[in-house]
Amino acid sequence: MAGSGSDMETERRTWMWFVAGFLAGPVATLIHESGHYFTALMLGLPGAVLHVSWVSYNGSSEIRTLLTAGQRVQAAQVAALWKVALTEAGGPLISLLLLAVAILCRRRW
Repeated sequence: MAGSGSDMETERRTWMWFVAGFLAGPVATLIHESGHYFTALMLGLPGAVLHVSWVSYNGSSEIRTLLTAGQRVQAAQVAALWKVALTEAGGPLISLLLLAVAILCRRRW
């Protein structure tokens, strides 16, 4: 016996949500990391590179090492710490913006 139209519609929706969920992680990661990347570009941090799941720029690993060691003054000599902080905030900011858009779309439709 063939499935009813309602069963087929349910199966189609299930597959649609499965595919959307499968793609959501990588797309959200790319959008989040793009927030870091474009912030670094706008602030003029030299050598900004968007990798698969992180962003680097000239001196970024050195800054992280120095800050972890508590050597804030030396880290500030590599790059202005306010630029580093804003670059770090760029990813979460764009992620929150995306969430707000999703909530508004959900409320509207």
